[in-house]
Amino acid sequence: MATALVTAARERLLERRGSTGAGPGEAWRMCRRHWALLVLLTAGATLRIATHAAYQPALIYIDSIRYLELTRTLEPGGLNPLGYPVLLLSWILPFRDLALVALVQHVLGLAMGAGIYALLIRWNVRRWLAAAASAPVLLDAYQLQIEHNIMSDTLFQALLLGGLAALLWSPGSPSLPAISASGLLFGLAVTVRSVGMALVVVAVCAVVLVWRSPRRRRIGVLALILACFAAPLLLYSSWSLYYGKGFRFSSAVSGTLLYARVAPIADCDGLRAAGAPDHVIRLCPREPIAARQGPDYYAHDPGSPSHTVAAPRSMTRQEALYDFGVHVILNQPLDVAYAVAHDFAKGFAPVRTAASTDVPLERWRFQERYPAYSGHDPAQITREYGGEPPAADASWARFLRGYQDFGYMPGPLSAAGMIAGLLGAAGLGRRRTAGPPGLRAACLLPSIAGIALLTMSAASMFSWRYQLPALVLFPLAGALGVTALIGKPESPDQRHLRSSPR
Repeated sequence: MATALVTAARERLLERRGSTGAGPGEAWRMCRRHWALLVLLTAGATLRIATHAAYQPALIYIDSIRYLELTRTLEPGGLNPLGYPVLLLSWILPFRDLALVALVQHVLGLAMGAGIYALLIRWNVRRWLAAAASAPVLLDAYQLQIEHNIMSDTLFQALLLGGLAALLWSPGSPSLPAISASGLLFGLAVTVRSVGMALVVVAVCAVVLVWRSPRRRRIGVLALILACFAAPLLLYSSWSLYYGKGFRFSSAVSGTLLYARVAPIADCDGLRAAGAPDHVIRLCPREPIAARQGPDYYAHDPGSPSHTVAAPRSMTRQEALYDFGVHVILNQPLDVAYAVAHDFAKGFAPVRTAASTDVPLERWRFQERYPAYSGHDPAQITREYGGEPPAADASWARFLRGYQDFGYMPGPLSAAGMIAGLLGAAGLGRRRTAGPPGLRAACLLPSIAGIALLTMSAASMFSWRYQLPALVLFPLAGALGVTALIGKPESPDQRHLRSSPR
């Protein structure tokens, strides 16, 4: 008995040492086992150091100024939600150095790469495939550029990945705390970028497809994740009510965005024939459809009818613009659907190009000089919020711009990841020997999230900036889908998990 107790204690101690990774030998074995990820992390960190050396203190875009001002006022109701100023900027700006914002966002970029790899390893994905799935967010030059901007995109990606990781971290059914955390992270993502509202589809699918329980209990779990999803939005709406903007989360400029989406394709003669009101006819662009600008012009340019045409006395400008959009959609539903589908498909182009009517691609390209935009002085911004005077190192900037010519995830590769995730979710291939239970749902969730987010973005306008969530979602879906399609021998623990009674 004493010998058995000593043996059991020794095995327990060895197991504890192994689980904590104590000792240089174990650390070396871990490095050898995951060397591909370490190489990618090193390369990603090096590129981010080069970006920091190229532009000081950070890149300041047009939206950056609005985000910085919102950090002071915390006033809801504008074009940009408050999530980014509250969750990130408000904690860093007191240090009076905008470079710290870029540093935190670069760290988030590296953490997302490591998180994708760790999540895939949990699902028994081959290590080389898991490393390949983490490469886009670590190495993509457009990702590097947006991380160095005072912009909300990096935080949005991190919350998005965090919500998915909470759902998928434990193969099989996630726990109730994980379900709650996922809903909360998805809800916070909506407060960072309104397009995140599409994630409610992912939340519902997660409970329907991932959670394994009787139907009655599943309804309760669905109510839990939706309540957690709604909690940040209710708090946001309450803050909006406090500021006299009404109990709502939707942006006050939703009418402008809807108008900008449909104005390029609006059939003015058709609206007249359908008996549209006078204010709708006045808002219709006078140019022939073939000669019109794109949604970016109709949303933001001072010469756009959305800014120049007066609204009737009985409604606000936003209500008039929204009314115009509704009339066009009802009169031309197929044209509007085609325009959205066309912009959705642009994100899968082999190379990064932009039509003359799209948001200019140069906005998301590294410039050899420090970029400045009309009407905004970056030096004034750094004096006001802290940091070195804006400057660009020409040699590093040229290097990054040259790297950006080829250092990005091609659109067909992104499409392949999306399709592989959908095929794996459909149950094709050797799914039964591919990994733990629930792999089909694991393939589907990131695929659905990517499709929903990119579709909602296309419903506004096309910009390569809006395609960045695909760097996180479609490689993740693709790696899980390939694992489901081609299979992988199960470990003894996985065989035990699959064969054990539930």
